[in-house]
Formats: sequence, structure tokens, C-alpha cells
Amino acid sequence: MAMEKENSIGVADVFVDDHGVGLISSVGVLPSYRKKGVGSALMNKAIQLIFAEKS
Repeated sequence: MAMEKENSIGVADVFVDDHGVGLISSVGVLPSYRKKGVGSALMNKAIQLIFAEKS
């Protein structure tokens, strides 16, 4: 989840199964925060979490 102060501005849904297969099912960012790197940051964090589960 991406936050600004106490407000959620973006979210990514990430799932990793028992075999270490990861899935990023959705990423959403409020319209006023798009094109500012929020979605990219969420994707990067989601990928890090998937690979952390594999090790």
C-alpha cells in the first residue's frame, strides 16, 4: 500500500503460493497520483516480496 500522510494513494495485490509462484493480480493508484512513480514503486515492492518468498 502506498500512503501519503494517513491516506492510501495506491495498492497492489500480491499472492505467492506454496511452490513460490508469485502473482501480481492488480495495481491501483488514485488518479491525482498517477504519472508520479507510485505505481512503479508498488510494482517494484511487489516483485521484491515475491522473490523474498522464494528464498
